[in-house]
Amino acid sequence: MGRYGIYVSSLIAHVMSFKEKNNFDKVAFCYDTLVSLFFQNDLYKAQIAYLSHIKEGSSVMIIGGGTGKILVALDELNLGLTVHYIEPSIKMLRKAQNQPLSSRLKMNYINDRFENYRADDQVDVVCTFFFLDLFREEELSVIIDSIKNKLKIGAIWLHADFHLEKGSSAVNHLLVKMMLVFFKLTSNLSSNKLLRFVPYIEKTGLILKEEHYYKNRLIQSCLFVKN
Repeated sequence: MGRYGIYVSSLIAHVMSFKEKNNFDKVAFCYDTLVSLFFQNDLYKAQIAYLSHIKEGSSVMIIGGGTGKILVALDELNLGLTVHYIEPSIKMLRKAQNQPLSSRLKMNYINDRFENYRADDQVDVVCTFFFLDLFREEELSVIIDSIKNKLKIGAIWLHADFHLEKGSSAVNHLLVKMMLVFFKLTSNLSSNKLLRFVPYIEKTGLILKEEHYYKNRLIQSCLFVKN
């Protein structure tokens, strides 16, 4: 096999050795670099697109927040906010906790999966940025219903994720396929295809108020309201 073959085999065995689904510990150290390499600033633009709709004194739930770059953008709004930051990867969470933030944000860092989060409090804002793409179709409706139940009447749901549609370019399809394979190998990704999330969210009764697209419509950002 040779030295190189032995190294590759050992690396693959190491990566595949864990059983936990959607565990991003192994890519936390390079996640932001990979995002910048493939998508420049487009993922970040999609996340901050509708932050201006957040009001003073709001309670905000960020589900699967990753390394916490979004927290800096929230802080720059200069609003007094209570933020529940749910992130199952301890390595991602530690990066988020190291983000330079002012005292205007009252932070509650939660190292757990959203599926396990049992707090009864409802919030004014929920953010799911590149979170729903983790789940299989049979899991998605349950997750979305659970998120809806965390929202007060009149609350907003800020959503951003990858998006494929009829007529999407071959490049977009290839990028999505590459991401699925990569995160299957490194993070034991549960999902096996990219779904269209807006119909699932609208099915719960939430109203799509605004949407915007980035990177040749590969990335979609949405603002929903719970009436």
